[in-house]
Amino acid sequence: VADAAKSIKSAGSSIRRHNEAMLVREIRECLSAWRSEWVESAALIFVSAPGPANSAALFGGGTDAPLLRADARVRTIPFATNRPTLGEATRCAARLAQLLPAPEAPPPPLPPTQAAEVS
Repeated sequence: VADAAKSIKSAGSSIRRHNEAMLVREIRECLSAWRSEWVESAALIFVSAPGPANSAALFGGGTDAPLLRADARVRTIPFATNRPTLGEATRCAARLAQLLPAPEAPPPPLPPTQAAEVS
């Protein structure tokens, strides 16, 4: 959407802006359709939306936002992600579903009285 500060420079930029707006609308419609069946019943919701435009598609829009930042279930994906493709989404889902053992911590040192008895 053009405003007084920006003027449309080319037909290509107009098409790009139109396509970006359509993508945001499609994302919001998809999440709204999933809300009752999937989003509301999810224990955790992992997202990767780098940049203000991507974040606005998920969290922007005030009360009708698809997701709320204040929702404790919403988390960022805790590892680096690649381009948003079906293969990458599948890889991320598989990795998020894995249970990885926590690194084993060394045992705490014995108090001085017990250390003397062991020696």
